[in-house]
Formats: sequence, structure tokens, C-alpha cells
Amino acid sequence: MFGPRDLLLILLATVVVIAALLAAHEGQHGHVMAGFGARPCFGALMMARLVPALFTAAGHRFTRPQYVAVALTPAMAISALGSAGVLARGGARSPRDLPDPTPSLETSR
Repeated sequence: MFGPRDLLLILLATVVVIAALLAAHEGQHGHVMAGFGARPCFGALMMARLVPALFTAAGHRFTRPQYVAVALTPAMAISALGSAGVLARGGARSPRDLPDPTPSLETSR
């Protein structure tokens, strides 16, 4: 069973991982933009005063293939790294290999 301290650590780890993924995502956009000769700048804003958002802007006109590369690179790169991490651990585990989370209903006699 998780205690309050465990839940706080899980929440903290989740926030750190999400922040790192967001930074990596926007960094990938900027890296590809710079490769096409643009000078990217990064920023953050609040949408509808409720939802935070990060962005990368270049003030540069890209061709359609360049725009597609800028748009798709983060998803492809982060997915490839995640897949490599799973494979490095020996592949994904089957749900059958995980412990049963339900308590045993057997009673001792």
C-alpha cells in the first residue's frame, strides 16, 4: 500500500518527467528549425488563463517538407528513444508476468 510520502514522491517524479519531456519536445522543434536556417526562440504562455503551454517560434518561412519535418521530429525522436529504452531492458513485460494486484480471497483454516 502507498503512504502519503510515497504518493508525494510519485507526484514529484511525474512532474519532473513531464517537464523534461516538454523541454526535450520543444528543443527538438528548435534543433530542426535551426538546421533549416531559422533562429528559433522559446516561450511559455497561459491559454485561457488556465492551461500552461510551451512554444517554439522562428519567424521563418518553411517549405512544406521542412514544416512537416519540424512538426513531426519531436514525436518521432521521443518515441524512438522510448522504444530503445524498452528494448534495452529486454522488451516489454507481459501483463501475465506482473503480480496480481487484487487481494487473495482465500481464508486460512
